[in-house]
Amino acid sequence: MNISRAGSFTALPALVASTVLACGSSHAVCPGGCAGPGFADFVLACSPSDLVSVNVTGPCLTGDAGVASYFTGSGRSTLTIDSLEAGTCHVQLEFASGYAYAIDVQFTQQTNNVPSGCPCSTYVVATQQTFQVDNPASTCSDAGGDASGD
Repeated sequence: MNISRAGSFTALPALVASTVLACGSSHAVCPGGCAGPGFADFVLACSPSDLVSVNVTGPCLTGDAGVASYFTGSGRSTLTIDSLEAGTCHVQLEFASGYAYAIDVQFTQQTNNVPSGCPCSTYVVATQQTFQVDNPASTCSDAGGDASGD
């Protein structure tokens, strides 16, 4: 459900009520909402880069729209990989220059501190949440500046 900042907030009480009711039976008072998938962020050394593919195996979720679907924000410097299930995901980033970065990411199930009867008593998180991808300068795309001054 999207709520526009420009719109009125008259729907906010209904949103809060539906979130609380959606989290369990009428006998349980559940906190607002359930935790979503666990995320692992991959921070590239430069942006833009010549990244051409993101391959994941295991319980990780794959992007529907190719490489672009993994990026967060407008800077194209951080990719996000997530999982709805515990387990090990193998993540491989491939760059047009031939450089490849690969790592296994462990996702674990955590217990959410909610009353009995709430369906969101567990959630999944990455055991390490930030990975620095030290991709070499040869993978960096020139954004129009003169690279000879480096």
